[in-house]
Amino acid sequence: MRNNFKFSIFNVVIFNSLQNDWEKVLRQFGDKDQKIQNLEALLQESKENISFLEKEREDFMQKLRLVKERPLFLISCRKKTIYYRNK
Repeated sequence: MRNNFKFSIFNVVIFNSLQNDWEKVLRQFGDKDQKIQNLEALLQESKENISFLEKEREDFMQKLRLVKERPLFLISCRKKTIYYRNK
């Protein structure tokens, strides 16, 4: 009877140890899942920021082109004005 008792205590200790190890593994998976979700959220936010910045860049480049073209347009208008005045 005494040997069975030692064996049973040993089994309980091993079982508790395995249970603790298993819980530790589950916590690590949970932590990793949370980290993955956080990284996915950051990735989505970064994609949105990139999209916004690309649109802003395009708007800026369009405005810059207009600014560069405006003096040419004004010169053309002045030339036409001078031409029609002299006519």
